[in-house]
Amino acid sequence: MKVARLSGTARILCLLGPMLVAAMFVVALVIEPAVRARPRLSRLFARPCVLKATTDVPCPFCGGTRSVVLASRGEWLPALLLNPLGVLLIAGGPLVALWLGLCAATGLDLGLLALNRFLSQRAVVRWLLAAISLLWLWKIVAWLAWDV
Repeated sequence: MKVARLSGTARILCLLGPMLVAAMFVVALVIEPAVRARPRLSRLFARPCVLKATTDVPCPFCGGTRSVVLASRGEWLPALLLNPLGVLLIAGGPLVALWLGLCAATGLDLGLLALNRFLSQRAVVRWLLAAISLLWLWKIVAWLAWDV
């Protein structure tokens, strides 16, 4: 079985993955605590979600930043309760970054095309939409019960 080679543009795009994961950790461990320590700056980031700011109902991704911050500090249960996506990003982010970094470094398609074909199937899209809907239901129930 022959492994396909990546184009130069695809290799550059693969490099974005590790950079985004590194940026996520920098934001979670350095920038977010610095912003919270300064009351004037923290007011700017108090309600970045448009849906929550206008309707007071959380979107499926509300609490994601706080969840990433908590998970990056090793506080897994509070992060999971706040937004499960934060735990998923912290747990899976480095693995995805390593995979994309290997693709970029070697110039080989190490499963990227297969993943693209898989994610473009209608059934997979429906499952992802269903998962986001369940996450949103979780956020609304948590919002009603605990005012998170």
